[in-house]
Amino acid sequence: MGKGVFYGCNKTVVFCELETKPSDWHDNWNLLNDYDSTCIPVYWGLVQKNIQIGTVQYMLLEKQAFVKKFLGDDSTFELPTTIEYDGENYAVKSILSGAFKNCNNLKKIVVPNGITDISEGAFYGCGNLESITLPFIGGSIFNTTDSDSTVLGYIFGNKAFEGAISITQYYSGDSSTTIGTSYYIPSSLKEVTITGGKLFFGCFSNCINLTNIVLPENITSIPIKAFYGCSSLESIEIPNSVTSIGENAFYECSSLTSIEIPNNVTSIGTHAFTRCSSLTSIVIPNSVTSIGNFAFNWCDSLTIYCEATSKPGGWSSLWNSSKRPVVWDYSKITVSDIL
Repeated sequence: MGKGVFYGCNKTVVFCELETKPSDWHDNWNLLNDYDSTCIPVYWGLVQKNIQIGTVQYMLLEKQAFVKKFLGDDSTFELPTTIEYDGENYAVKSILSGAFKNCNNLKKIVVPNGITDISEGAFYGCGNLESITLPFIGGSIFNTTDSDSTVLGYIFGNKAFEGAISITQYYSGDSSTTIGTSYYIPSSLKEVTITGGKLFFGCFSNCINLTNIVLPENITSIPIKAFYGCSSLESIEIPNSVTSIGENAFYECSSLTSIEIPNNVTSIGTHAFTRCSSLTSIVIPNSVTSIGNFAFNWCDSLTIYCEATSKPGGWSSLWNSSKRPVVWDYSKITVSDIL
């Protein structure tokens, strides 16, 4: 087998009956792309068995279990991390496409850490889902570059279903151009918790009905357009590990009333908080050495509190182009002074 025979097939998983790679297969036969050496997931020694435990059908392959179909009518469900069958333990690793198809009774689901892949459309038709906990955003914990499989809508799919709304989600991939792709997500979905992995360009873009998003503690950046157009978002906490907030990251999060910028953040991108019309206050810590143009444009209710005594040299001259009120040297001001 030659090099890169599945090049660009970023939604593909390969199952091989062979135990190991034959010597006449190219070392990079499953290469996905050249720019970051990402490879397509491969499962060797295919010995497939289909079983059912409780209300879940699994496909077993070499000590690993793949969620094939959920048959329950529960309103709340948490997937296990391991299952036992015939005296042996199997790690639950993947959720296959359509595994939760049309589970209309399901309102809350928890996908635990340990799951590494979720196929496109795995939760298609979950039209009454209100809350979901995921171990990563998109289709795989192994994703390194943003694509159409690194946004929330990927796991719900691109086909309409009852109770869903159509949204356009953004990514850029290896290009400098923003690409929009259409997905359908449940209109009832209000809360999303991500427990691991990294965030990607546009990962929650235009999720207009989400009110609360919980982020993993180890992320280092809020990417470009991460929450662009999340107009119902009321609550989000930026982890202390974050050092940068990208361009348009919270653009038009018009229901957000407050947000805390951690002390490790050093840069805030252009239009990062533009059109956050309900935002009433924000504190910019001393750690922030760079702010791009129009970062707080059309934030009509906003007062900005800065720990710096005056505008740092790395802040754009247009950082506060809407001329919102600014309180400098905030860390030295008492509550009575502000009032």
